[in-house]
Amino acid sequence: MQSSINRIKVLTTELIRESNKIKQLVNEDAIILPLGLSMKEMEKIIIEKTLAHHQHHQTLTSESLNMSRSTLWRLMKEHGIE
Repeated sequence: MQSSINRIKVLTTELIRESNKIKQLVNEDAIILPLGLSMKEMEKIIIEKTLAHHQHHQTLTSESLNMSRSTLWRLMKEHGIE
């Protein structure tokens, strides 16, 4: 019985360590999208959040999204993003 309790303690400690590692990987810069969105809806959210992250600096945003500035501008216009 005591060995089972000790094993549970060890597993719990390992689980807490792994949980803390995951929390470090998912920081405030992560974009979490709900299930059920269309590709266009996801695209709009990603552009909006990336623009906000870069304080609406379009060059930094386009570089971050690995697209040209003109493509970013076109997508912003398409999605009604100011």
